[in-house]
Amino acid sequence: MGATFDLFTEPGSTPVCSRAGCSTAASWRVNWRNPRIHPLDRVKIWAACDEHCDFLAGYLRSRTFPVKVTGIDEDVDQLDDSHRPDALQHGALHGGPKNDVGERTRSANER
Repeated sequence: MGATFDLFTEPGSTPVCSRAGCSTAASWRVNWRNPRIHPLDRVKIWAACDEHCDFLAGYLRSRTFPVKVTGIDEDVDQLDDSHRPDALQHGALHGGPKNDVGERTRSANER
């Protein structure tokens, strides 16, 4: 299924940050899903500027939603629950998967 909408609604346009009241051009995608109602392949997207990226991702993570922050041009096909903080807390104590909170993946053209 992939992303649920196209960030570039008009040809040649630049996405604007999804934070209420912000009109800054977005440089990040905050990819997320609500695991209680969305299947693994459902990915929702919020666009984010540098200033609001951590705020938007943190807001979703505080609700224990799987979140992956990527460069604005990088698409995500699916998110799984292994990156949820509540799932990682037990695993981290027992040598399980590491939490990637705060890490960002840049698209190839941003490297």
